Amino acid sequence: NFLAAGYLFAGMLIGSSCMDLNANVVDIVHAVNFTAVAKTNFSIDPVLEGAVKYYVEGSLENPMISIIQDMENDAVELYTIYTNYTLVRVPAGVVCSGIKGLNPNMALGNFQQSCDFMIHLLRADTVWPAFNVFAHEIVCGNMLESMTLL
Repeated sequence: NFLAAGYLFAGMLIGSSCMDLNANVVDIVHAVNFTAVAKTNFSIDPVLEGAVKYYVEGSLENPMISIIQDMENDAVELYTIYTNYTLVRVPAGVVCSGIKGLNPNMALGNFQQSCDFMIHLLRADTVWPAFNVFAHEIVCGNMLESMTLL
């Protein structure tokens, strides 16, 4: 009887969440203080809320992609300073020996490839199909339907 009650409760919980899954996901991300949960000094809640709105509601900008693009722009600026200003590079090489042997073209190229890869992974056309299959089809479809057979 306890197991049956557990299945009934789980089915009711999942079923009610699935009534408007996308809105419920947005509401949950808005309600949870992820900064406190993650025990970080950085405020990650606005980034996560913006990302959920991007994926679920189709807003125009994903803040996670914007952060990566900003980092890439900063890396290009550092590359420009490093390659164009010997007066900066030589003293920096005295303080940090890693700068002396740095291949700036390779470093920037590898970083840009990493950024491009991460941006691809974070794009809606990559994330949405997986979310749609897992949340909508599996959890709110097949799993919920199979619970009715129990």
